[in-house]
Amino acid sequence: MVAVAPFHPRAADRPYLMEVCPAVSLRALALPHRGYKGRTAYAQATREQILRGLQGLGVTLSPALSATVIAQPGGDALDSIVAAVTAWLVTMRNPPPSNLPAEASREGWIYVPEPPFSLARRR
Repeated sequence: MVAVAPFHPRAADRPYLMEVCPAVSLRALALPHRGYKGRTAYAQATREQILRGLQGLGVTLSPALSATVIAQPGGDALDSIVAAVTAWLVTMRNPPPSNLPAEASREGWIYVPEPPFSLARRR
């Protein structure tokens, strides 16, 4: 069984799932959050810029995977990396924020990374 934020408390013995919005996460990380989807040279350059920004946080991808992410026009590959990074940053706050509005218990919550931004394990 999994725990789904914010409906269940985080538990060490089960996966913890959370909703994220890649564009909102990118904006919070001060990275381009618009214009990265599409086949234009601008969109591809924007994906490359985002990937460099994520690498600056500690994301390490092989050159082949980086090329695939940059070349993928729909942005889905990049969105999945942003979602994983967001989940890592939020869960490393230990625990994720619990002082959410009452609506969150009915509707859910989109989790966003908050500073400091680092993929290094916090102790």
